[in-house]
Amino acid sequence: MDTDKIYTEFFKDCHRYPSSCALSRPQDSSPNDIKNRFETWLHTVEENPVTSIGPTGDVRVLSASDVRTYMGASFYNPISTFIDMASTLDGAINGSTTALFEAYFQNITPQHTSNGCILPDNPPSGPDGGDGSFPVLCSDGDDVSGTDAAWWRQYSDYLVSQSSILGSQWASIRFHCSRWPFRSNWRFTGPFTAPAPRKDDNGKPVPGYPAAPNLYLSSRLDPVTPLVNAQVMQSKYPESGLVVLDGAGHTAVSAAGGVNKCLFDAIEEYLETGHVPPKTKVCQNDCGPFQQSCQGKLRLAKRHGANLGQRKQPWFPLGVMWA
Repeated sequence: MDTDKIYTEFFKDCHRYPSSCALSRPQDSSPNDIKNRFETWLHTVEENPVTSIGPTGDVRVLSASDVRTYMGASFYNPISTFIDMASTLDGAINGSTTALFEAYFQNITPQHTSNGCILPDNPPSGPDGGDGSFPVLCSDGDDVSGTDAAWWRQYSDYLVSQSSILGSQWASIRFHCSRWPFRSNWRFTGPFTAPAPRKDDNGKPVPGYPAAPNLYLSSRLDPVTPLVNAQVMQSKYPESGLVVLDGAGHTAVSAAGGVNKCLFDAIEEYLETGHVPPKTKVCQNDCGPFQQSCQGKLRLAKRHGANLGQRKQPWFPLGVMWA
């Protein structure tokens, strides 16, 4: 639902930080100048897909849909990908598509020789990225094995109406289940809620009830799990809290570049005490995708200056030690 908003933010940030964005030009007066130049090139790829011979002799074809998929993947983590993506796309616009081919196809298909054999150091996907995901995806989800082509066309059109960048790709994920014949014996279809947390007279959690309300974390613009989903879940679970990182990327931590005191304070407070912010807490982002000072900060570890000897006591049941 918010993926195309990240697409728009990409060009805004590119125009805001031209020295870090290869797509920028000195004559650009607005983000739309950059966007229009890119989309003019993308339209030519739409009409005439780009072909290339891979380093091992394999034939590759790059379509406009592939370019959108490449961009959508970078939306997972703008802080660590936008500078490189801008450079890669700028090269393609100027006629050098090698970097774009390599950036896209290395995550799509392993390198192989001209006779189709996969190179020894490029094994096929493991169970987490191949056939092993289908039993979970298809057995737990609603049964779509009886649907026809018209249903899938309508489903795809609906998702594309939400996102021109990733809508069609999301449709293909569920399409794997179109002929999946098995159903899980223990599918849980709701209700998705919980009792309100309870404590005894001594402040201890009451058995059989949640020890604490849920704490939801989300970026403002998440291409995979949009903020509206967190808001819906917050409404279903009593007394739950929501922390929103005012940035783009999949998960609040990635959108923050792995470092954000406001966000980490809320997480630590929750793990140590079970307390959640009232209603919704918004954390301003310290980093931006095209800010050079933010590069290389993606980490989630014990914060500098954290004193393990001064933790709140007693430990709350959710309490954990930071790595």
